[in-house]
Amino acid sequence: MYLNFISHNRSGLITIFLLFFLSYQVISQSTNSFIVDSIHPVDIEDYNNLKKKYVLDSLKLSRYNKDIDEFEKKDKSNPPKRNSILFIGSSTIALWQTRLASDMAPLYVVNRGFGGSVLLENIYYFPRIIKPYIPKIVVLYCENDITSDNANIIFEKVRYFEYLLHSEFPNTILLIVSYKPSTSRIAHFDKTIQVNSLLKLYAEKRPMTEFVDIFNAMLIDGKIDDSLFIHDKLHMNNKGYDLWTKIIKPKLFRLIKGQGHNQQQDLESYSPNVYMIGKSINIDCVSSNTPIKLFDIKGFEIPLVKNIEKELYSGKISKSGIYFVNYSKSKSTKVIVR
Repeated sequence: MYLNFISHNRSGLITIFLLFFLSYQVISQSTNSFIVDSIHPVDIEDYNNLKKKYVLDSLKLSRYNKDIDEFEKKDKSNPPKRNSILFIGSSTIALWQTRLASDMAPLYVVNRGFGGSVLLENIYYFPRIIKPYIPKIVVLYCENDITSDNANIIFEKVRYFEYLLHSEFPNTILLIVSYKPSTSRIAHFDKTIQVNSLLKLYAEKRPMTEFVDIFNAMLIDGKIDDSLFIHDKLHMNNKGYDLWTKIIKPKLFRLIKGQGHNQQQDLESYSPNVYMIGKSINIDCVSSNTPIKLFDIKGFEIPLVKNIEKELYSGKISKSGIYFVNYSKSKSTKVIVR
């Protein structure tokens, strides 16, 4: 009986199935958010493997919630500028809080270092300590993993962080600061050298990833210069931070000049960050004078609304595809939206 029904109504059933399938496709396209593919592609397979290996367990990684809450309170009362230079990491960065802005002036910097954090905690808090700022450069220093992990594990976690950053912000530069030598962690001296070697080689191969060496500058005749540290022989004194400033600040200026993202000038060769929120494409504009236009692959212009206060252009994307962001008279960035 059922077979006879199917045989006599086969064409009708096929029609119903096709209508259902097409309806599902329309619904799924209308409800799903688009994302911008990384302009500098991450290794998706490696990235997915690392996410599976290092599960972000909130029970283990949320010990600094109060610190992050304080950051968010500060941001509400005094919102930081977009396209900043964002310093993140552990206590070495956190303790730089009182003088970082003056040390790096006239560069605009934001400090979001916290406690004795480890790399996975910085990854766990990424949506709260990095993503809201849409940074142009992220300076990463987080050395506490040196006491518990081997060099390869640390390298994997830094890779995980880099993939996460560049999957969200493909045009953001990641500046990895080498691990410093310290007398309190002399047992890990050789491992520190291994980690620094791995990170340096990695940065040389990865686009939008840089490495700065502070390790060798903190040695005198191959031995740790204890005059750079406070009594615990782990954290730095003013002399130590003076040394870091002399090394890191010129590196940041060189990166900004090379990127074309001078916070006061040279906007002609600046390359903007492009990201999606739902179906809204967002493009940072750095300056209200920066001309930005969006075109699809056929050359049709997509209307953009400029928000000068947020230094942002935004527009609606109706479908996936290839788009071009024109941000000066002769410069453009190819964007793949899927």
